[in-house]
Amino acid sequence: MPGSHPQATIGFRAANVVFDAQCVSGSGGGTILIHLKISRTTIPENSSDWFPTGDQHDPAAYQGSVAVPDLCGGAQITLKAGGTFSAYVVSTDTTDKVNFRFHYSANGSAGSWSATVSVVPEPCRSR
Repeated sequence: MPGSHPQATIGFRAANVVFDAQCVSGSGGGTILIHLKISRTTIPENSSDWFPTGDQHDPAAYQGSVAVPDLCGGAQITLKAGGTFSAYVVSTDTTDKVNFRFHYSANGSAGSWSATVSVVPEPCRSR
């Protein structure tokens, strides 16, 4: 949460990443869906730190994983088209925007962060 803001509890509901996997050679491929388990996070007043981490090498940067299915008959696949993160963002602070990004890696690579997106969250409601 950039700028001046009160302490806030942020949550993500129905969080997923969808990849459009393509075969490296030839046609084929398909969709890979990763369901994410993101726990609620409390952001301290006026903190602009990334939560749970801003370090892409930290295991806390990963909230989901999946074994890549054989979509290309044993041939290599590529995720070069990237992925799409989606979630309902909720917060105890519904005035200030929340910046978020996602990170993925494959084959032991460090990967990189997606572009940063900002939203003003919906109010947290009791479950």
